[in-house]
This record gives sequence, structure tokens and C-alpha cells, in this order.
Amino acid sequence: VGDAGRGIPIAGVVQRDALKPGRYDCRVVVRDLESGAAAVASGKIELTVPMPESGQVFSPLLLRPGSPSIYLENQEGAAEAEGEEGRPGIYDFDRARFCPIIGGEIPAGSPNIAAVVPFIIRGSRALRAEFEAKLVEASSGRTTLVALTSLSKPKFGKTESIFIEFSLAGVPPGSYEFVVSAVDKDSGLASEARTPIEIR
Repeated sequence: VGDAGRGIPIAGVVQRDALKPGRYDCRVVVRDLESGAAAVASGKIELTVPMPESGQVFSPLLLRPGSPSIYLENQEGAAEAEGEEGRPGIYDFDRARFCPIIGGEIPAGSPNIAAVVPFIIRGSRALRAEFEAKLVEASSGRTTLVALTSLSKPKFGKTESIFIEFSLAGVPPGSYEFVVSAVDKDSGLASEARTPIEIR
């Protein structure tokens, strides 16, 4: 929704404890109370059960280079964006450089894509965790590792986030899942989060 076709991300909270692990289809309806005009968006989420001590990686927010967006946020969302006590929120990013990818559609060959990935890893495993990303083609299940051109230094012990940048140059058009994993270097165990994308 938005003026001149611009997307307007809306902050929201889902009560995770009320849902069982699994894959869900989600739908959001936004209605203008004055004109009655409405817009509908849909997407998929996956709720997983974290493995003991391995922590959890949460859904990535995909970004593309672009001019600043317009945001509709409630007071809690605005506080998270600014960060408590001056600390950035877990989905914080440079809004002057990037804007969210609406609908998961990305032009083929896009060289400058980014993602904010929240996570939490506790204990000794945190020191042995490495982050990696891959694309899984929906039709064949074929996996392609994504070369991360930039990776912020992660922190551990409470909910934090990393900011990654990567290129989709050479990736053919199609339906994919973008998968980000925190991998234990010793055991190979991983916690991951997935989000569907369409490369067109």
C-alpha cells in the first residue's frame, strides 16, 4: 500500500506461544477508514523449536538499495526502531540507504541485496557459531550457497542481529527459499530461518 505504489511496512507482533511449530500462511489487511479502500498482503512463516543450547535464528528482513520509505508504526514499533536507551532495535538498518523488499520479489541479477537477521545464541556454543546463507530452489530442492559480501560482527547472549549483504548475480529467475543458518563449527548442528523469495 502507499502513495505512488510505494510499500509501507507496518510493525506488528505475533503471539508465538499461541501457535504450534510448523509452516503458516499469513495475511494482513489494511483499510483506509475514511475511503474504505483496502489492500491485502500475504506471506509464509515457519515456527521452529530451537535445539537445546543451539539458540535460534529468526526470520530475516530482506532489503534493497532505495530511497527512504514511509513507515506506519505504533509507539512500541517506534520505540524498537529507535532502540531502548539508544540501542538499535533487532530489525534496525540504515533507512537512508535501504528499504524493505515488499512481497519477496527481487529482480534477477540484483547485485546489492541485504538482510537483517535477528538471533539468540547462549553459552559456549556462541563462540563456535558461524553464519551462512543459501538459496533452495522450490521446484528442484537444489541448494546454492550465497556468498556474503559483508557481515557485521555478531554479539551473543541475548537477542541480537547481524546485517549481511550479498549478490544474486548469476542466479536464474524462479521461486526460492532464502535460508540463513547459525552453524556450530564443531558439531555441524544448525539453527536456521527461511523466507520465500521470487527472483524475476
